[in-house]
Amino acid sequence: MSDLPVRPGPSKDGGGFMFINFQGDMSQTVGVGRQKKAFLSKQTHQKRKQESINRLRYSRPLWKNVLQERNQLERSSPSNSDESSQGEIGPLTQYIGQGYVDPFDTASVHMTDAMNMYFHHYRDYVVASAFPLDGPRMSIVWSHNALGSPGLLQIFLFLAAAHKSALESSSGLPAPVVQKSFRDAIHFRVNTIRTLNDLLQNPATASAESTIMLVGSIMSFEALNAEFNALETHMQGLETLIRLRGGLEVLDHITLEKVYYADIAYAALRNSRPSFPMLPRFRSGVLQEARMFQFHGDSDRGDRERAGRGNSGAPSGSGSESDMPRSLASLGARFAAAPWFTQLDPSMQYTIDVCRRLLVHIGIAALRPNVVMPGDNDLYLLLEHHLVSLDYPERNTDLNEPLRQTIFIYLYIRVMHLQSFPIMPYMTDALRECLLPRLSYFQETAPDLLFWILFIGALASQGYRSHQWFVAYLRCMASNLGLEEWNKARVFLGEFFYTPEPDETVVDDLWKEVVGMSYTYIARQSVSVESETDAGSAQLLRF
Repeated sequence: MSDLPVRPGPSKDGGGFMFINFQGDMSQTVGVGRQKKAFLSKQTHQKRKQESINRLRYSRPLWKNVLQERNQLERSSPSNSDESSQGEIGPLTQYIGQGYVDPFDTASVHMTDAMNMYFHHYRDYVVASAFPLDGPRMSIVWSHNALGSPGLLQIFLFLAAAHKSALESSSGLPAPVVQKSFRDAIHFRVNTIRTLNDLLQNPATASAESTIMLVGSIMSFEALNAEFNALETHMQGLETLIRLRGGLEVLDHITLEKVYYADIAYAALRNSRPSFPMLPRFRSGVLQEARMFQFHGDSDRGDRERAGRGNSGAPSGSGSESDMPRSLASLGARFAAAPWFTQLDPSMQYTIDVCRRLLVHIGIAALRPNVVMPGDNDLYLLLEHHLVSLDYPERNTDLNEPLRQTIFIYLYIRVMHLQSFPIMPYMTDALRECLLPRLSYFQETAPDLLFWILFIGALASQGYRSHQWFVAYLRCMASNLGLEEWNKARVFLGEFFYTPEPDETVVDDLWKEVVGMSYTYIARQSVSVESETDAGSAQLLRF
């Protein structure tokens, strides 16, 4: 037998080895040395390749993920057929690792399986529902920011767990499932506060923009959940942090977004003006990217001069709408055509025009997503800030203030989808108190506008204390205007601001409640409100 090394064939068990004749392995045998180096290099490469494969494997079985999501929480009860759940596996396979786990471990903190699952829920459900347009891109933006900041990651996990718990509860899932998500939400919220306290102990991190974003995120949730005491404390803290940072002017655009969202919700809850002004730099940065607000022609310039500008400088201009779908052509058309439109303040006329264009933009974007620009979501932020900045005198012969509140409520329930949050009864109560002394004036001057305002108030107050009041007055106005048939009422409302949505169960229930209420027609007179309507029956309305 030769003394030369023997070249091994492929191993049947998948392992690699090399036979060497040590007696014949001399240092001057160059070929043998090269073969050994090649063999060791190959072994190292195979080992690293296997380690990479192991990292890409599921952290837990795929079926466990499917059970946790419960068919993406879209079923109304846990007793649905088995065949409906078989389609759940497909959509989940599009995610890397299919176990909600980032194989590259890019998060700023160690992620458990539960954290990865909630982060997936935040990315694909919470973010998508929080913005009117371009949900997938916004999901990427905010997921990237969360992965780089432990504080933001904790607050987003908290929002995801709270959102998941609410969906599970409304879907009728078993109590232990709902309680598990709720307990996890509490855990993430405690971690968020702990992280924030740690950041505030260090002067270098206390005034960091990521800390300001974290406080803004916390405040937005607290405002939507009507947590007044915590809000007061955090607003003072936010103002201090911004001052330490050098003022609003030095903040990045994305940080300003969080500050404005929190400030707007805080103002809406208290029915007050915002604490922070809208920076021209922020506003102009948004408008420069908006195709729909480019100016065209002398007629548009005349419209702008007629409408004026609001005191917060929200977006203005007229984009081309010649290619608008017919279903959107009449949206908001009744405002400008009504005889009472000229009685509105120029700032309110301008606001109505801007709001109409933005609502039409949503409808067009649903049909042609390519029209959406990266900054288009901020257009709605500008409009909301503009609405809470408007300040009208308290007069019983005034249409502006109830209209301002109603437009804002419409944006919150039909564009931002925030109807279920505890902030809503405070907003509808404020609208009711604003309407009470003006009912007689509305009835004589703008009964059609009153019908729309009452409808939006009734829709937003479902499940809350002022609901029966809105329904009772809405029933009276529907009879006075001959709009008791829903098909007629729907077209009428669409000439103000109302666009149907795929699932209109809440609207159907509302209208059944309106037309089903006992009612006796009474001729129009001055308004007399004797007492509140109780939860069981509504009093007759006297005009």
